[in-house]
Amino acid sequence: MKTAHLHQLGAWAQEELHAQRELARALETYEQSIVRGDLAALAVGAAELEAQLARNAAREQRRSALIEAIAQDLRVSPRVLTLRSLCARAGDAASALAEARAELEVAARRTRGLARRIAILARSQQIVLGEALDAAFGPDQAATETQGRLVDAMG
Repeated sequence: MKTAHLHQLGAWAQEELHAQRELARALETYEQSIVRGDLAALAVGAAELEAQLARNAAREQRRSALIEAIAQDLRVSPRVLTLRSLCARAGDAASALAEARAELEVAARRTRGLARRIAILARSQQIVLGEALDAAFGPDQAATETQGRLVDAMG
């Protein structure tokens, strides 16, 4: 593997690591806004998340082009190349990339966990709001048939 490719991968990994950390911070802020019920902060947080996700596309394009170039040099399919496999191929020359890969894995795991928690919070609030609306205005027959409903076994 070319040294230039290792440097480019390292730069991409650092940029992606920074982006994952920023996304995690934005998700934490968004989660706190949901818990507090702060609609203004939710709107700001949603806009920040959308902006970050839009920037992901450009990084993904650069990564994809770089992996394609490396795959051509190695005469393999780009689908078989991962940061782990590239680090293994490059050996000691990729020690910094291997460290970045490990940090990136931790950061991505954290981001996925936060996203799952937010999804659970949003779904919980949707259920509670739906139940409150049903109590106030009667059940929405179409929603009841497709989504089920909570039952008060005590009452």
